[in-house]
Amino acid sequence: MSFAFLWAAALFGCEKPNDTATLHDEAVAMATYYRPAIEALNARGENIVMRGGKLGGAMTGGEGASRAISMAGQQLAEIRTLVLPGPNGKSSMETEADAFAKEGKTAELGHLIDESKEKLEVGTRVITNELNTAEAWLLVAEQHKGAMAAGTPPPPPVDYNEAPEPPTTPTAPLAHP
Repeated sequence: MSFAFLWAAALFGCEKPNDTATLHDEAVAMATYYRPAIEALNARGENIVMRGGKLGGAMTGGEGASRAISMAGQQLAEIRTLVLPGPNGKSSMETEADAFAKEGKTAELGHLIDESKEKLEVGTRVITNELNTAEAWLLVAEQHKGAMAAGTPPPPPVDYNEAPEPPTTPTAPLAHP
């Protein structure tokens, strides 16, 4: 008898909440949680674009950085509306959650949370990756431009796809005891 009770308690205790109010609160909390991260990524992207514009002229490798910043911008556009407030003062995620909660659509609230969570988690990782790519190129380009302005030769470009040279070792035979 006690085993059946423990099994039932474990089974029902591990389920996700399915009441409308709890799911609504979870959706609103998720939008609120991700809002500062999306705003920070947006500001970082704008900063990279501004710094890149100051370089003036095409530089080696700029195409890859341009693609990276473009991809980050596309991802930002997709997820920004999920969490940033619109004209009504609420994000699209909050607006949808309000509508589903008002109509008592618990299943739709669950789907909204699951889909939004995946979009936000994957989207923020992709955006961060693409911004890292663009910013890495930008740092090298800024150093190159600074070296050219100072009249010193820039450091040689690094090909990260090439294997490093193995370290040299002494050619003398090892002594055996």
